[in-house]
Amino acid sequence: MSVNEIVLKERDTLRRLTKQDEQGNWCLKGLPWKDTYVGQIITENTNEKIYGALCKLKDYENSGLDPEEACRLKERDTATKPIEHVTKFAPMYECPSCGNIDVYGQIKCDECGQRLDWSE
Repeated sequence: MSVNEIVLKERDTLRRLTKQDEQGNWCLKGLPWKDTYVGQIITENTNEKIYGALCKLKDYENSGLDPEEACRLKERDTATKPIEHVTKFAPMYECPSCGNIDVYGQIKCDECGQRLDWSE
């Protein structure tokens, strides 16, 4: 795993509202399941965690994207290395997502919008 991939994974972990325990149960970060059981007093912390999650869910729903679309956009906006083809006169570069031939150094593919990574 590259340093960039590790940083992206850590960033995604920090942005998540949910986490999974060792048994595979999901909960809101910072809000143990026991705090949500029937009969529990809703503390200020519980209220803030639930309200924060609902606000983020609202923003997500207002985006109009379903989970698959959001994942597809995230993949498109993650820079990937173009495929280099050595030719007689000059190298050609192919978009790894759609196969379009792109110019060296352009930020994204003209055809599909995939971000391109030109770093060595």
